[in-house]
Amino acid sequence: MIEMSVKSLMQIRDEEIDTLLPDITGIEFSSRTLEPLQNVLDYLTRARSKVLMPSVSHIAIREATLHVLLDAFLRQQGDFQTTAKKAGESVGISFARDMMSFLVQSGRIPRDEYTVVKIWAWFDTNASWGNFEVSLDKGEKFAVITVDDSFLVRGLKGNIHRFCPFMEGYVFGVLWESLKIWHRLFSVEFGLIERPCLEPREIKEEKIDSTCKFTVQLQYEELIDSFDLIHSSREYYQSGNFRQVALNLRNALELGFKKKIDLSKNDKTSLIKLIRAFKDNNIKLPYRSIKDAYDLTSKTAAHYGEDITNEKTLKLLDDIEPAINSLERLQITQEQKDAIRKRIDEIKESKDIDESYDAR
Repeated sequence: MIEMSVKSLMQIRDEEIDTLLPDITGIEFSSRTLEPLQNVLDYLTRARSKVLMPSVSHIAIREATLHVLLDAFLRQQGDFQTTAKKAGESVGISFARDMMSFLVQSGRIPRDEYTVVKIWAWFDTNASWGNFEVSLDKGEKFAVITVDDSFLVRGLKGNIHRFCPFMEGYVFGVLWESLKIWHRLFSVEFGLIERPCLEPREIKEEKIDSTCKFTVQLQYEELIDSFDLIHSSREYYQSGNFRQVALNLRNALELGFKKKIDLSKNDKTSLIKLIRAFKDNNIKLPYRSIKDAYDLTSKTAAHYGEDITNEKTLKLLDDIEPAINSLERLQITQEQKDAIRKRIDEIKESKDIDESYDAR
């Protein structure tokens, strides 16, 4: 968990990046090289426990060694592309939090979304991840990330783009998290931004020799209240107010499900009934983990509820934030919304469900 407290931030303009960042970055941050790949290797190991691999904690990884390891996973994973994308997204989100936290602690904040993306490109280019070039069109809502001489391609033979699903997920994860954090920090420091936060929704890769070109379609954030609560939950966690974290996360779930089907935020439908109605309409979401997390938040958020530990609070954040992300990305038609609301009415009338409903 990272510190995100705002403290009299100065804006960074994109034309200042090449002169300013070398001054405010220390060697520890700017020379991180391939250390974040420990996360992807750990992720791949968990995804298929039968795959044996040595620990890579706190060591430098040669590119050739990394390629050998990834080739081993590629041969043994049932769905390497999906796993690599998820792992890349996880690493991208982690880096985005580190980057934004670092800038805040340095007393700086990017002036706009383009500067956020350009700063990221500066860091990864200087960390030898490849030569990153970026563009962002807020009007048409798309970004283009071009990576030449990527460490995942460098020196490979045959299908040199076979590890690019990781980079695709990484690009998506960095954009997803950095734009959300930036939007909320900038609003606190300099006043509300008139339009909603931009977020990536679709990403396509074009392979040109050893160059990877990612075109990312951006959209405006839908579950704004839920993501506001997620963001503030991190700050409450830093201050040790775990009960408020639980309360925020519970509200984030309730508001997210309601918003997704155009219910008023003041609607009294319980989350359990919402889950049942979504599930009965074959909407795919991680219902069991959502309900388990919601049950814990309900117990701890009560005025005389159970105390919640640091470990349980982190578990709640780990479970609920991805659930909100999945809900945000869920494509749902007006017909499906109508069907879900109709099912809610049926559930209320029949009283065939109570708060102990098993959401498996």
